[in-house]
Amino acid sequence: MTRTAPWRLVWTLAVTEIVSWGSLYYAFSVLLVPMERDLGWDRDTLVGAFSLGMLCAGIGSWPAGALIDRYGGRMLMTLGSVAAAGLLALLAYAHTVTAFYLIWIGLGFAMSAVLYEPAFAVIYQNFKDDGKKAVTVLTLAAGFASTLFWPLTQVLVEPLGWRTTTTVLALLNLLICFPLHAFVLPGIHKATRAATSESATAGPKDSRYSPLRSRTFWLLAIAFTANMLAFSALSVHLIPLLTERGLSGAVAVSLAALIGPMQVAGRIVEYSLGRRVSVFCSGLVALVRRQRCAAGIQSRGTLRRGVQLIKRFRFSILIAVACFIVIW
Repeated sequence: MTRTAPWRLVWTLAVTEIVSWGSLYYAFSVLLVPMERDLGWDRDTLVGAFSLGMLCAGIGSWPAGALIDRYGGRMLMTLGSVAAAGLLALLAYAHTVTAFYLIWIGLGFAMSAVLYEPAFAVIYQNFKDDGKKAVTVLTLAAGFASTLFWPLTQVLVEPLGWRTTTTVLALLNLLICFPLHAFVLPGIHKATRAATSESATAGPKDSRYSPLRSRTFWLLAIAFTANMLAFSALSVHLIPLLTERGLSGAVAVSLAALIGPMQVAGRIVEYSLGRRVSVFCSGLVALVRRQRCAAGIQSRGTLRRGVQLIKRFRFSILIAVACFIVIW
């Protein structure tokens, strides 16, 4: 690739990550209550399918990484976009719990092929020394996925219903992500082949340095898992929680959508100050802010409506900055 071509790759992935995260992950929170009413299933059943999909996304990330190392990202992410489009279209016709769960299992594996993990791998294959800067740009742009897709899904679901809305989301994956992944992402290149060949011929001695044997690796894995557990619970339940507290769907979505700009702001702050502040201090600040957010949720019912809106605005800011200081 030329010097300018990798940055075209970053902006392409920024677009596809916004669509992929928005349609496969964030839209579920807006669709949850309409699905609950239409299907007549309890919320635990619906969220259980989404949770199973997230588990499958984690399981699929391992083979996805191996495939990208061997063949590059074009094939995997293109097939992931096609799978996401097809499964979202099938979701519109789900009428049984079994079908609903099977579709979400498939969507989970599709997520492992199109979300951040494969995108980061593709970037580092093509940027090498500038990979961190490119990943920063990608996450800053893709941080607006919830800001765009929560309101978009709400605008669609009110007049069209959740089934037609999932069909529209499927079309977005097919018409935007599929061609961009297929025609812009690079295929396997010489550097990838060389790295694969080198790893294949490495002696047994090199296996001692596997990150799986590192205590730091497992501590980070536990920390990231715990953090995403909290953030996923927030992402799924925030909008239904606000609507159950008496807010209209539009107002609830507008407040939740503030998380997107604030998480981008949190990433900018962390990127700017990260070299001056220790990881421990960043984590401590994030933990304190999360506790304040949790306390804010409990106290909202006793406040006047105007004060409630201000508190909810602060809640969106604090939770976003806290979550993404930990992740970043």
